Amino acid sequence: MLYSDEISRPNSPVNVLVGLLILKENFSLPDEYPIGSLNFDMRFQLALGTTSYEKQPVSINTLYNFRTRVLEYEKKTARDLIKEEIEALAALIETEMKLNGKMLRMDSMMIRF
Repeated sequence: MLYSDEISRPNSPVNVLVGLLILKENFSLPDEYPIGSLNFDMRFQLALGTTSYEKQPVSINTLYNFRTRVLEYEKKTARDLIKEEIEALAALIETEMKLNGKMLRMDSMMIRF
């Protein structure tokens, strides 16, 4: 459902697309900014693991089409693939960092005098 059945160019790596969407949302960026950053900002390339690419694998149309197909898939199946991926990543980070997701952190900034 997410990809065409017709023979065409290889798809962009899904991990790069999802990572780019995470960075976009995390920094409240418009679509054009993360695409430009992926092409010209080494920090984005390092974060997404694309430093070895001669040409970055994502364009503004790729990002738009991916997001559109994910939304269409959600309408047909009631599965939010992006949410599922974020939850899976959070669980992995929790395990790797040996965090207890049931405990809440309380910063000193939250205490009122």
